[in-house]
Amino acid sequence: MKNIEYCLALTISALLLFFVANGSVFIDVLIQGEQYQFVVFQSTISLLQEDTWYLALAMFVLVLIIPLLELVLLLILLSNIYFYKNNTSLIPLIRTLYILREWSMAEVFLVATLVAMIKIYSFGSVTFGLGFFAFVLMVVIIAIVLKRLDWDFIWKRIYG
Repeated sequence: MKNIEYCLALTISALLLFFVANGSVFIDVLIQGEQYQFVVFQSTISLLQEDTWYLALAMFVLVLIIPLLELVLLLILLSNIYFYKNNTSLIPLIRTLYILREWSMAEVFLVATLVAMIKIYSFGSVTFGLGFFAFVLMVVIIAIVLKRLDWDFIWKRIYG
């Protein structure tokens, strides 16, 4: 049960970090005297305005919606496992979590951002904002939760 408490606390932390990461400045870039601040959600809107709707949609779904759904479903699952027993209605939720895990691209987005920042660094100054660090922590916490979850215990709680 301690494992569930631990994972539940980390999931709540990751959910809070998700909102900080998407509401704060992700990267601040200064190129030739021009300052640009990037926020993940605003970047999606910018892609949409630049007539690259397919990139905006991919970024919105794979980097914003799926990680958020994953965190909410983890919160629901862990809360139910912690407070209730014999809840077979959680089985579809676990299947959905498994599918979402395959499609979450938060880690890929993070690596792509780092590579892009290395390229941009030669043109100007790059500063990582609060949103970037919150995003990194969120990705790390999700990885820890998924690694530490005791699935045998979860299945035993579901089936009693």
